[in-house]
Amino acid sequence: MAAYVYSRAGAFDEIRRLCYFYAQRRQPVPFDAVLLARLKVQRKRGGWIAKIPAVRLRSPKNEAEARRGFTYRGTPSASVVVGGHFPWLRQGWSLLEDDFRRDFRRLSRFARGIRPSLFTSFTPDIGEYLADAIREGDV
Repeated sequence: MAAYVYSRAGAFDEIRRLCYFYAQRRQPVPFDAVLLARLKVQRKRGGWIAKIPAVRLRSPKNEAEARRGFTYRGTPSASVVVGGHFPWLRQGWSLLEDDFRRDFRRLSRFARGIRPSLFTSFTPDIGEYLADAIREGDV
C-alpha cells in the first residue's frame, strides 16, 4: 500500500528503499512494489528476481523523520525474490499494458477477467487460465 502512495507522489527512490528492506530481511518483495519501483526483473524458475538499484542518502524532511533513519538513509543495490506473480491491488493491472518488462506486460492479457474490487479478483474462467499459466511457468 505504501508503494502506491509513494508512486502517486512520484517518489520512486522511496519505493526502492522500501524494497531494499525486504531484501535485507530476506523476504519476498510484493509484486506491486516491484512494479511501481520500476525494478528490472530476471526470470527464475517459479517466478522473478528483482534488481534494486542503490538509493542515495537524502536529508530528513522534518524532525519526526530524522528520528527514523530508515526513511531517508542510503541503501546499496540488492537482489530480491518477487512475491507473487501479478499485482495484488486491482489498480496495478492498468500499469502492465505499457510496462517496459516484457514478462510483466504479457500479464495484461488476464486483465479482461478482473472483477470490480479493491484487490485483484478474477472471473472463474480467467482465474483458471491464470492459475494454469502460473503452474506451467508461463507467468
